[in-house]
Amino acid sequence: MADVDHGGLTSVQAASQMKKWGKNELIDPNSRLPCWRVFAMQFFGTMAATIGIAGLLSAAIGLWVVFWIIAPVLMVNAIIGFMMDMSAQSTTALKDGMVRKLPVKRDGQYTQLNIVDLVPGDIIFLRGGNMVPADAKWIEGDELVVEEAARSYCYCVPREDSEADGELGSGKRLFSGSIIKTGECEALVTETGYHTVLGKECKHLQRLDVRCAAWFRGTTRSLTGAPGEGKIMMTVRTLIMLTLIAVGCQITFHVGLRHAPLVDCLEMAISITIASVPLALPMVIHVILSVGANESAKKGATLKKEPWNLPSLETIASIDVICCEKTGIITDAKMAVYPQNTACFNGFTGEEVIKMAALASNPADSYSEDVMDAAIYRAYTLSTSRSPDMLNEAAKELLQGHTLEAYHGFNPITQRAVADYLRADGSKLRVVKGVTSKVLQPVEGDGAPHWTLDEQDAIIPQVQAADAVFGRSGYKVIGVAVSVDGGPMRYAGTLPLFDPVRHDTVETLAKMHSASVDVKILSGDNLNIALETSRQCKLGTNIHPNTVLRPASPARDHLILTADGFAQLMPSDKREILSVLMRAGKVVGVTGDSSGCPSIMSAAAVGIASVGATDAAQAAADIVLTQDGLSPILTAIEESRRTMRRVMTYVMYRISVMVQLVTFLCTLTLVYDTTFDVLYTLLLTFVYDMTVITIGTDFQMPTKWKPPTMCSLLIVAIPLGFVLSASSTILYAEGGAFLSESFTTSFKYKMTCMLLQLSNSSAFLIFNVRTTGASFLSAPSGQLCLWAMLMQLFISCMTLFSGGLVVEQLLPSDVALIWAYDLAWLLLIDLVKFPLLRMQAPEVHCLPHRPDEIPREKREARKEAAPHTLV
Repeated sequence: MADVDHGGLTSVQAASQMKKWGKNELIDPNSRLPCWRVFAMQFFGTMAATIGIAGLLSAAIGLWVVFWIIAPVLMVNAIIGFMMDMSAQSTTALKDGMVRKLPVKRDGQYTQLNIVDLVPGDIIFLRGGNMVPADAKWIEGDELVVEEAARSYCYCVPREDSEADGELGSGKRLFSGSIIKTGECEALVTETGYHTVLGKECKHLQRLDVRCAAWFRGTTRSLTGAPGEGKIMMTVRTLIMLTLIAVGCQITFHVGLRHAPLVDCLEMAISITIASVPLALPMVIHVILSVGANESAKKGATLKKEPWNLPSLETIASIDVICCEKTGIITDAKMAVYPQNTACFNGFTGEEVIKMAALASNPADSYSEDVMDAAIYRAYTLSTSRSPDMLNEAAKELLQGHTLEAYHGFNPITQRAVADYLRADGSKLRVVKGVTSKVLQPVEGDGAPHWTLDEQDAIIPQVQAADAVFGRSGYKVIGVAVSVDGGPMRYAGTLPLFDPVRHDTVETLAKMHSASVDVKILSGDNLNIALETSRQCKLGTNIHPNTVLRPASPARDHLILTADGFAQLMPSDKREILSVLMRAGKVVGVTGDSSGCPSIMSAAAVGIASVGATDAAQAAADIVLTQDGLSPILTAIEESRRTMRRVMTYVMYRISVMVQLVTFLCTLTLVYDTTFDVLYTLLLTFVYDMTVITIGTDFQMPTKWKPPTMCSLLIVAIPLGFVLSASSTILYAEGGAFLSESFTTSFKYKMTCMLLQLSNSSAFLIFNVRTTGASFLSAPSGQLCLWAMLMQLFISCMTLFSGGLVVEQLLPSDVALIWAYDLAWLLLIDLVKFPLLRMQAPEVHCLPHRPDEIPREKREARKEAAPHTLV
């Protein structure tokens, strides 16, 4: 590191350091590949390589029309894959947090710089809620409480025992990726990028080839953490390999035993190979996922990860339990202070209590994001007979004659704010506000000042009695205490605040129960407040204090699983609750907005950052809410479930028609010693995917989602494909019995009829596999229905009016009969589908609960737990 002073670097020094150390970022090694190599890699996947070989074989035997059709299709697929790879982002914690700016001292003054531009020697300004962007050393400022998110370990900086390990200044070090929980300071950047402790760990993991999960590309991890191939891609690859083996056997049979010309066999092999490759699968799935992600974003839930990240959507769709904070999720986060109802003690008046509370708050000006401080300042403004829009003027008048010497802000650990002032008359004033229990009996060594309250034994029962009265009415309370000139800390009073339940909370909770999602309130408030809030939103009153969480026992774990929520929680209590739920196999989503939440959100299956969350909370989240309330969370779950069902509908459809076409072509070759035109095969593969390109808009029920296995996919898709193949084979063999004479006398006429039948049956199949019930009882979306019908009308018109170009012209009567034939098979496929779905996963296809119905197990568990409820 360059030899610099605490005045920071000059622009020239910073440029020199940047040249030496590089940008402060962690990049996936794959993203360092040159563009040409990333593009070239798109041609080496199983599907791309298979279709590429088919194209080369087409050129080798003179099928140039086929070659020039395959080439642009392959190129389009490569371009789409290239765009997806180039836009993929690193999944490391540091890069997630490096999309913001921080104050950096350059040329002697602070300026906002993107943190990827930090270099060793820079002086940065950090405050509570910031994620440390690089390894740094504390210079001056408050004592910080820092959490290392990776270990959920908190420590203070600077530490008095900083030289205990023999390393000079070790007690002042701040590590990249850690979270500043309380305090603010200046810090000197010592290491950046891969030179940080976090960077070295990431570099080691990258050498171990730990890659980003992708459900249909590369490697994935299930919800249980077991590694394995992407389910969809592995299924498709397996079927392609089986098809290639079948093609090899057929070539051996025809050339070796029947002594057929190799060129004729290669044309047959090309047709079957093309039929086995769903080349547009990544593109169609990308469209489906993008539609789902956009729908969630419109309704207030933005997915942080790229919209085609299937594992992320699958996890969101699988959520069993939402552990949510009360403020801003259950309630409006629009607190109002009622100074006229203040419980006053030690001779203080209500006006004095609100004034002292305001002095212990940050000024509630236009940039304030603390709803509690803003509410206190609004109440103080009104107490001075000013209108609410004169809040800034009231704040300035309040601070006249008061010089702030030290300020320790409110945070989830200390749960109190302490302000030390020097008044104009030379006296000193310390004012405290916070959770009443932390004002009455502060915890020594938690990172904030502590004291012993004057007449503590007498005042505590009185305050607790007042809190109980407020809590039964649903009021949140803030305790206020004052000390003058280092004298005894005197409890001034308790301010009641009211945060009303959101207007849509009751309805949304009912919908969540209907969607088999359990909601638990995890609140730091008094038990009575949590009980009253839970009662008002009709969640249930099986609410417990944090004292029931210890000691650990099976009974305790059962209580956590069946409870409606918990109160008076510390961050460690929330982690314990999350641990129990996840050990029980629950897929848990956790909401958070403050510096105490990231480690909990990171440990949960799905982290959800509330509106106005800190940088650290947003960096740890999978979903960032842009609207308050539970409704956006429900929307994200429902849209993820709909999206996953659309994906599975498309995958089952595509595998089924692939099996149908491959089986039919193999039957033609082995049984009837004939081939299907390669152009017809190409046309069908195009129609198969274009028919369902709008499936992302299809209507789907957001019922409980259970991730399928490869076996469960094949149990349904392959038999349906065989049934469809049977319909095609029967028409080929017996179609002359009811179609015109041309079907038996003209081979090209017969192949054109088969083209129409194969196309129609695939279009009808999409209406069959999209629902677990009868296909004619579930209405698809207008876009899906219209587009599928347009594609089939296009094929029908081509067969009716082609004039012999590409396909033979069919009689209108034959076209009508083929349509009727396929419709009849649609009803038969419905009958085959029902037992297959029951074999696949009976629990997945059960009907959803009514909105007002709570699962029987939960009702019984609540009855069992009810006698133990603490009030």
